[in-house]
Parts: sequence; structure tokens; C-alpha cells
Amino acid sequence: MNILREDIISAYKQLKSFLYHENLQICATKIVDFESDFENNIATVLDYLNSSTSPEWGKKDTYFTIIKNYDAVNGGLVFTDVKQRWNSVKNNIKNVNFRIISDLSIETHLVSIIWINKVAKQYEIRLSSSCYGTRLQKQDDNNLRAKLFTNYLHDYKNWQVSGIESIKNEFKNGKGVIAVTADIKAFYHNVDYKVINDHEFYKNLSSDIEFTSDMQDISDKVFFLIDRWSQNVYSELSNKSKSTYYLEHVGLPIGLPLSKVLANLILKEFDDKIHDELSPVYYGRYVDDLFLVVKSNPKINSRNIFWEHLKSRLDLKISGDCANVGLNLKNAGKSDFSFNIDKEKFFYLDSKYGKNLVKDIEEELNKNSSEWRFVPENGEALERLSEEILTASTNSTEPTNSLRKSDGISVRRLKFAHYISTVESYAIDHPYNFWKEAIKKLTEIVNSIIIDPFTISDYIQYLPRFLRLLVFSKNEYLLKSVENSLIWTCTELKNLKSDEDNDGVSQQAIKMADYISQIISEAKLTGTNFFKDYVSKGFAGESLSYFLSDLHFLPLNSIFTNYGFLLERFLNESKTESSKYECGDYSHLKSALDFKFAQIIKSKDFLLTKANEKVSNFGFFFYTRPLSIFGISQAVENFVIHKPFFECLCKLYDRVVVYPDIRSINNGHEINILNINKDNPKVALSSYLLNYDSWLKSVRKLPEPDGTRWNRLYNLMNEILKSKTKSDIVVFPELCLSEFSVSQIHRMIRQSSIIFIGGIDYKYDRTNKTAINRMVYLLPVKEGRTIYHLQLIQEKAIGAIHEMADLDRIEGLRLICTNPDKYIIRYSGFSFSSLICNEFLNIDYRTKLRGEVDALFLLEWNQDLVYYNSLVEATSNDLHTFIVQVNNLCYGDTRLRGPYKEDYERDVARVRGGEVDYFVIAKLETQALREFQNYHISPTKAGSKFKPVPTGFEISYARKLTK
Repeated sequence: MNILREDIISAYKQLKSFLYHENLQICATKIVDFESDFENNIATVLDYLNSSTSPEWGKKDTYFTIIKNYDAVNGGLVFTDVKQRWNSVKNNIKNVNFRIISDLSIETHLVSIIWINKVAKQYEIRLSSSCYGTRLQKQDDNNLRAKLFTNYLHDYKNWQVSGIESIKNEFKNGKGVIAVTADIKAFYHNVDYKVINDHEFYKNLSSDIEFTSDMQDISDKVFFLIDRWSQNVYSELSNKSKSTYYLEHVGLPIGLPLSKVLANLILKEFDDKIHDELSPVYYGRYVDDLFLVVKSNPKINSRNIFWEHLKSRLDLKISGDCANVGLNLKNAGKSDFSFNIDKEKFFYLDSKYGKNLVKDIEEELNKNSSEWRFVPENGEALERLSEEILTASTNSTEPTNSLRKSDGISVRRLKFAHYISTVESYAIDHPYNFWKEAIKKLTEIVNSIIIDPFTISDYIQYLPRFLRLLVFSKNEYLLKSVENSLIWTCTELKNLKSDEDNDGVSQQAIKMADYISQIISEAKLTGTNFFKDYVSKGFAGESLSYFLSDLHFLPLNSIFTNYGFLLERFLNESKTESSKYECGDYSHLKSALDFKFAQIIKSKDFLLTKANEKVSNFGFFFYTRPLSIFGISQAVENFVIHKPFFECLCKLYDRVVVYPDIRSINNGHEINILNINKDNPKVALSSYLLNYDSWLKSVRKLPEPDGTRWNRLYNLMNEILKSKTKSDIVVFPELCLSEFSVSQIHRMIRQSSIIFIGGIDYKYDRTNKTAINRMVYLLPVKEGRTIYHLQLIQEKAIGAIHEMADLDRIEGLRLICTNPDKYIIRYSGFSFSSLICNEFLNIDYRTKLRGEVDALFLLEWNQDLVYYNSLVEATSNDLHTFIVQVNNLCYGDTRLRGPYKEDYERDVARVRGGEVDYFVIAKLETQALREFQNYHISPTKAGSKFKPVPTGFEISYARKLTK
């Protein structure tokens, strides 16, 4: 056996990211400890894999528990108070069943990743497309990152939507269907993991893959660790608990990445049987959840008949009048798989009336999935979430239109996770005042509804994230309230009693209480806002180690952001140690940091001046939250002029370098993104209010006075995105955005090819008393089939007279421009440029765009409407182009102007006034404009669409139409 150090490094990179996002695993402290003696620890793993030694670290592998289900009676009483609800049942508990969660060493996890990479991956790629959940991420030129599994939300949605579409297709052909959803009971605990080192198991998976002696050695090694853990855990259980484990062990460790992969491999035989023997309308499996659709058969009109019908074809094991339906798999060892009768659902759907039910299911799926894209309206959405979670805890009845009986609680869990994710995003890049009410509401939900010994298990996987967020908020009152609630829960768990197997239940409940205690402890270490503490107290100690390992609530990549916390001397403290760990990437990190710090760091005192010299840059090279392509473009501020920095960060974070074709032109650059078509784009022109008082407080470095500003901004973006008329371009006026709001807007459009253009707040240098007025482009670029967005900042070169005077009078600031470049941006079928307000008055800027662009975007905060009106009308004719003018709502005159022949057609859209923010969507007829301009002599006959081009007009080569 010859596993190399590089194999361990690669596996660790995958593992660390996996563990950070695997919410049930409490591993941050283990990772920090492992990295504190990294070389010796990976040497120990290498020694185990390449020799016959028995590892000591495997003996530390243990487990936690969470409540799976319980049998208790409360007489039908419903309580809204969590403690009253608990007191009504705690003395009437017949029995409690627990789910065993593995608590494994980093070394054991590493060995499992080695098995995945060296053995399982070759077989996993042979799984059919009907296997949706926990699929291994394929590595290709567009996916260089160390991601282990594909996105579970994306897979889960596809699994359900594909089934719905297959049913609809049958309806179109006038045919009915039988749709069945089911899941396998206690799946992981009933897997016979002994197949993992059985040569025949791999041969049956695929006879054309050679199962080598090295693969056998790795499989033996990982089997030893799993077997020791499973047998040890089983030996600790009460006799009553043991009786529920048919195989006399507890199966695969939940939380071990290997378990997910092996489970899919074992069920490959069943997947193949269904396709080969049934030829279903649709079959999809999401881990242990099945969705099966077959053609209607009048003889199959009950659950029992259905299973009996499938028995001979799929070789099912059926007993007790179909009370137990199990799988009989030859390649699963002694695995004992049977369907959970309580979670089965059967839909008998005819083509005429079944459409209504399918429509209801589809609308519910669309409703839930759409919430992932749009920003929740904090108060109302959280109120609804509170009601839904309360309903789940007091009423087990689910709607008849859900796909499975468990779907209701599953959706509520996902919604809860979504709101946590939303507030997490706000906490990292938004002012505290914006998200403080959301964290209060989430805390109220947790305290009043979620935290009781039974309900908490439904949401416990998200508890670490919520607690870390709460610690980071520095709201001591809220934190104390949740901590007291959790301490109460732990106390109740430790005193839990049941009529059946009281000793066994008590033992497992204590394990769960210990698990919750560890969650609290680790949340404090990974959530402490050590940056604030450093200002007042100096070096904060332990929490810094978690930040350096990219395990803290605040991502390590925040040092690259302008609104984040900036750290200097990150390299100077650990130069001697760095070369061992970075696998050749050190130069990229050093270049990136040196470039950034040369720009923005001058003579400040920074946190890491006291960092321990033995600390290395693990968080960069073994990252948990890599910068996205957008994040990288945001970090470099201007990817056009900072291409080396952009490429360094792409390589550092294993991103494909997505970079458009750029060439220099007079006073700027031309950016060509020709693999995305924007022919005849629809543009959303926003009419959004930015109050003068907001501008004034920003200049004076005072808190935002308008408490509605950012919610109004995001709600307006939501409405634009939800509109039935889809926009290709979204435009907002001058100075209305902030850097953090740009990040949020990107989150809203990142899965689209929308171009966003908007004015952004001043960039201040308080030391030198300067301010820069800017606008931002979010430009979609395409690499392969994936669309990314790049942020590009353009500065206002010429300040307005009143603007410059007010900045000087109010705060002594000078309006400057450090980069006067302007850009012509070309997509397939559409070229455009932008100017900020009074730059439009400079005839040189306008003249250079003649014949070059289909549209000129003009971002304004302008009260001189009459003067600009004349200029807009004249410029549209002189440049023979569309003018998209977007002004602050307080003044109005937002419009789309075109060089049409008929006067009434020239203002394609024009709006002004109103009390609330709004938008209008209009179409740019760029194809017709180009066709008209391609004539050597402009047509003037009746029916011509546009005015003749002005004398001397010449269309640029890039915009000419070729036939």
C-alpha cells in the first residue's frame, strides 16, 4: 500500500469543508487541535494506511444521540408555552427512541475520504441518474474546488420536480398514474457495512473495474475503524435498545462521509432492478427516500395489491399482510431494509382530475424553492415561520397535497435554515441595526417553540449555526436567555424517565444533553467577535485560532473585503512554517495579500501582530468558505486593471479564472462578453428614494437615519425579480447603494444572467479628507454552462458644483477620482456604456460613444430636470442610441428614450413622482436599431422606425450586422 502525503493533503481539504457544513458534527475544536500538530497527525494517518499498525486514535471514536421519536400522551392538550407543553407529557412517556450520531476523530474521517477517493469514486460514477442524493462532486475545469458532494438542495428539488414533470407528461397523453413515496426505515443503522471489504461486493457493482490489492488494503483499513466503532457503541446500549438492532451492531456512522457513499453503492442493485424489471414512468431515490411513478392499472387499487404486484418483479420480502415490506438484495450482505409504513403515500391519479392535485403539489414545491432566491421580508416572514413551527409541534396532521407525511416538518426545517442563512449573510456584511430585529425574532422562536427535549431534535442540526450567530451578535441578553433554555432542556433530558427501558432511555438522554452542552461550548469559541474585543481588551486568545482556521463565524476571506476586517502581518508571523503546508500555493497567497495590503493598509495597528509564530495559513489552503468568483472581483475592486490580483485569488481558492476579453480604448476599456446574448434586452428602470438625510449622515459618518432604506431596496429588487415580465438589465440611481447591499443584490441575481447597474455610496478616506463617487456593474460572464457575475467599479470623474461644495462645507471633504476610465461593455447583440449624472454634461464623453453603443445608461441624483431633458433628447438623436435615465425618486424623470422617427414613440417609458418605490420594465429594440444603422443611407420612407442617423455617424465594426 502506498498512500502519499499529497493524497492526505487532498483528502483533508475535502474533509474540512465537509465537516464545517455537516451541522450534526461538532468538529471545530478537533480541527484546530489537529492543525496545531498537522505534520505529526497526517504522518500518523499515513503510517496506519501504509502499515499493519492498529491506530490508537480510533479508540477515541464515540457517539452522541438525538431523539428520533417518542410515545407520550398529553390528553390532546395544546400549549403555546414550551415548558407547559413539556410538563404535560414528561410524566406520561411510554418510550423514547434515539438516533445515534457518530463523534469521530479527524483521523477516522480522513481514512474514509481516502477510501472514497481511491476506491468508491470509480464505482460511484456508475450509479444511475435516478440516484439524486449525496452524489460525489465531479472534478472538471470549471470545478476545481475541494467539494465532496453535490448541492443537496439542488438535488432534492430536482428529485421531486423530475417526478412531477413525468406525471404531467403522462397526463398530456391522457394516461393516469400511480405515484408512490416511501422511505427505508432506520436505513444507516441497518446497513451491513461488512460488504465494504468484500471483493465480491465490488465485482457485483462493476465487473469491468479491477479491484486491486491496494483497494482491498484501504477497504480493510476503513472496515476495521467502522467495525470497532459500531461494535463498541452497540456494547454500550441497554438490552432493550440492542434488541432493535438486528445485525448486532449499530450500522454505519451517521456523519461519516463514507456512509453516504456506501449507502448509494449498496442500493445500486435496487435502482437497477426497478429500471430493468418495472420500466417505470419515473423512479428517483434521494438517499433512502423513494419516489416511484408507474402507469395506472385498474387491478392495482390498494397498498397491499401494489406491493404484491411488485413482489415478484423486484424480489421483495413481504410479511404480515404487507405490514412489513422489505428489500431482498444479493449485494447488500445481511443488510435489513424495509419500508417505513408510516411514511408511505400512494396517489392514484387519473389524467382528468389528477391534474389539480399535481398542480397543488407543484405550487407548494415552487413556493418553497422560490423562498431560497428572494430575500424574506423580515418581520412578516418570521411571524409566519413561527406559526408554522408551532403548528408542527402541536399537530401531526400534514396537508393531503404533500408528497410525504414528513414533508411538512422537512420544509419547516429548511425554512428555518434559510432564515438563519439570510441573517448570517446580513451579519457578515450588513450593519447590526439592519439585522438586530431578525436575530431577536429567531431567538424568540427558538426559546418559545423549538427548545424542549422533544421538539429540539427536529431542529438540532441548525442549532450550532444559530448559537454561533447569536454569540457573534454580542447581544448578551438574548444569548443568556437561549443558554438558560438549553440548560433547562439538558436538565430535563438528564431526568428523563419512561415506562419502558427507563435505564436505557436515561443513558441515551444524558448523551444527548452532553451533545447540546458541546454545541454551546463550541458556538462560543467560533462566534466570539474577537475583533471588537481586541479594540477594548487586546488579544482575545482562543477564538482567533478558529478564525485563522476558517472555522469562525466570520469567514477568513473577509480580510479581502473593503467592508470586512482587515489584517496585516498575516504572513510575517509564520514565514518559516508556511512552506510545508501550502502545496505550491504559497506564492498566490503572498501575491494576493501583498497586492491588497499595498493598496489599503498604511500605518494602522492590526490584530495579528500578536499572533503566535507557529500559526500557519491553514484557513487559506484548507478553507471552508472560499471566495466566489464574484467575491474575488469584489475584493480586487477593478478586475480590469488588477488582473494579476484577480488571477492570484482565483488560484488560491481553486477557482477557474473567468475573465472576459478586454482591450484598451481611448480613456477606458472595451469589455467583450460575447458568449451571452443580450439581443433586444428588457430593462427595469427603478424609481427609488434616497433621502437627503441619508446622504448627510453618510458624509458625516453617522448611523443611517432611514430605517426603511435597505428593506425598501431589497423589496424593490424582489418585486423586479418576481415580475412576470423578466428583466435582462436592472438599473438603480446614483449613490443609492452601499458595498454591503451590492453583495446582497448579487445573492439575489447570482443564478441568472441579469446585468445590474447602480450608483454606490462614496468611498471615503477620512485621513486624507477625500471622497469618491462611484457606480457598480454586476456583469454576467459564462464559462461552460455556468454563469458567474463580476463586479466592476467605475468612478465619477467630474463632480457636480453643488455636490463638491456641500462635501467641503459639511465635512471638509474633497471629491476626487483615482481612476477616470470609462467602459464600453459588449454582449452578443448589445453594447452599452454608463455615465454618472453631470458627467453627461461633458460633450467629450458623449462624442466618444457615437456609433459604439446601443444604449447609454445615465445614473442621476438630479433636480435640474429641464436642462437634462433637453440634453437627453438631443443626445439620443446625436448618438442615435437609447438613453436609459434613472433618477432619484425625490426628483423623478426616470425614462427610456429612443431615436424613433415618431415623436410619440421616443419616450418608450417615462415615470415621475409617487410615494413608494416602484419600477417600470421597457424593451430596448437593439436589433432593429442596428439593422437601421447598417444602411449606407438611412431609410426615410413611410414606415421607417427611426430618425435618420446624424451626419458623420458611423456604426462601429463590433455592432455591424453580418449576413
